[in-house]
Amino acid sequence: MPRSTLLTLEWAVIAVASTLLLHTLSEPVTVKDCSGRGETPVVDISPCPSEPCVFPRGITANVSVVFTAPADSSTLTSHIYGYVAGIKVPWSMPNPDGCKDSGLTCPIKGGFKYTYLSTLSAPRDAPQVAIVVEWDLIGSNGEKFFCFDFPLEIVGN
Repeated sequence: MPRSTLLTLEWAVIAVASTLLLHTLSEPVTVKDCSGRGETPVVDISPCPSEPCVFPRGITANVSVVFTAPADSSTLTSHIYGYVAGIKVPWSMPNPDGCKDSGLTCPIKGGFKYTYLSTLSAPRDAPQVAIVVEWDLIGSNGEKFFCFDFPLEIVGN
């Protein structure tokens, strides 16, 4: 067999193995809807192979949220909060602009299904704590395009 064919086969095997590994590390996370619309988005967090999601400090996770837009919107803004001892604390977002580098292109049309992509990381200096995270995406008229809560545990690395 020519060497180029063997290299192609090796890369194909690596690609298939990587895909299988990523699939095992990413499962839909059970979330609680907080939008008030009664529609829970489908949320995938990788890596988060079990619940609660356990994040070592300093890692970055990939987040995918599938939702149906409740209305038209020319802008989208994302917010993350952590509930610590019952207090809602803002979490730093790498990119709060939901129309930029998120898999979405604004304007958004109501009634259509979209996939929002982002990342979530626990800072290296974050305390080791179990919290509930709230993540929302707000439209130009203040409507919640999605809002969900999920349990997260930050651990040392």
